[in-house]
Amino acid sequence: SDCYGAKYYIELHVRMEPQMVEAVPLRYGRVVGLDYAQDGLYVDSVGNRAGYPAYRQRAKSKLERCKRAVSRFHTGSHRSRKFKRRLAKIRRHICNQRKDWQFKKANELAKVYDGICVENLDFAAMQRSQPALAGKMNDNAPKAFYHKLEQKMNENGKPMVKVDLYYPSSQICSACGYRVGRVPIGQRFVCPHCGTEMDRNHNAARNIREEGIRLLDQ
Repeated sequence: SDCYGAKYYIELHVRMEPQMVEAVPLRYGRVVGLDYAQDGLYVDSVGNRAGYPAYRQRAKSKLERCKRAVSRFHTGSHRSRKFKRRLAKIRRHICNQRKDWQFKKANELAKVYDGICVENLDFAAMQRSQPALAGKMNDNAPKAFYHKLEQKMNENGKPMVKVDLYYPSSQICSACGYRVGRVPIGQRFVCPHCGTEMDRNHNAARNIREEGIRLLDQ
C-alpha cells in the first residue's frame, strides 16, 4: 500500500469451456421455499431460520469508534489517515465474513435440496420505500446471497425457481388457502378461517414453496 493507504489488486481471468451438468431428478419432498427475513436472512418452509450472524451489527461499536476518531482529526493528517485505514480494514473484514458465510450456506442448501423456491424481490425498492429496513438489509445482503445460491444450484444441476414479485405469499394461509390480507412485519400470522397460527415468514415460505412447485410443473 502507498502512503495514502490505497490497495492494488491483480485479477487473473482463465477462460474454460463450460461443462454440461446433468439435471438431477426432482423429488418434491426435497423442494424447499425460502422467505426473506430481516432477522437471520431467511426462514424456510420447514420453519428453520438461516441464522445469519449479522457481522456488521456485531462490529457496530468498533465502526462507530473509528468514525468518531476520524471526525476528531484534521482531514489529511496522519491520525486521520490512520483511522480511515482502520475503518476500511474493519469493513473489508465484515465483507469477507459475509461472503464466506453465504457461500457455505448456499453450498449446504444446494447439497441438501433438489429444488429451491424464492421470491423475486426488488430489494432496492424496498429500501427506498422503507428506509428503516435499510440497515439490516445491507448487513444481510440478500441479493448477493440469492446470486450465490443460484450459482451453486446450477453447478449441481438443480433448479432455483423465482416466484413472481407480486405473488401475495405473506397474505395467504398456507393451510387452507384463505387470503387474510396484509400482515405487518414482526406480527404472527393468524388465519380467521381455519385458526392456523404460525410465524409470518414460515407461512410465507410454505406458500412460496407451493407456488414454486406449481411453476416447476408447467
